[in-house]
Amino acid sequence: MKPARSGNQQRPASASLSGLHRPGSSLPPGYVPPHRGDLQETGMLARGTRKTTFTRRQLLWLVGGAVGFVVVIAIVATIALSSLVIQATISATPDTVLSTFYSSLRTQDYTQAYSVMAPNYRALHDEASFASRFSQIDVLNGSIVSFEIQTTTTSGNRATATILVHRSSSATAPATTTQDTVQMELNSGSWYIDSIVTSTQISTPAT
Repeated sequence: MKPARSGNQQRPASASLSGLHRPGSSLPPGYVPPHRGDLQETGMLARGTRKTTFTRRQLLWLVGGAVGFVVVIAIVATIALSSLVIQATISATPDTVLSTFYSSLRTQDYTQAYSVMAPNYRALHDEASFASRFSQIDVLNGSIVSFEIQTTTTSGNRATATILVHRSSSATAPATTTQDTVQMELNSGSWYIDSIVTSTQISTPAT
């Protein structure tokens, strides 16, 4: 005869676990409910994967900004290219450099005149001292009213030119004519003025 089972006898652990799976339950065996923090993190990841959408106004702003940026770049590039072309044209031949130099002095555009001076000259003289020198010449001898390129001789990367410069302090005063002897050099494919020597002044009728 089997001994009678006590009413308060504990069931085996396996029996207690198996009792969790009631008939009709949809939870698979061994299922562990997720932690609350895991659920929040999963929701954040889901929201992060949503596709970003733009309104019509936002798209117009984006397109307009891109077009504006391209236009600005194109303008800057055009200005830079134009400056290079102008500079190359100015320094193409000794005569064009001389014309640029004396025309700039006539209009007292000392910045432009300084730009065609040789790199070695500019290394020793800054633009301020250059402008001061030639502005004092204008005060003492009168402003340039005209100039004539008489001769230009080129030999390799050197050139020598003679220029008649006519100055006058007023429209009615007689012009003062000087002859400049200009030494030039070819540097990196461009002509520059290296030095200027002015001869004795000659008074002539104003023109």
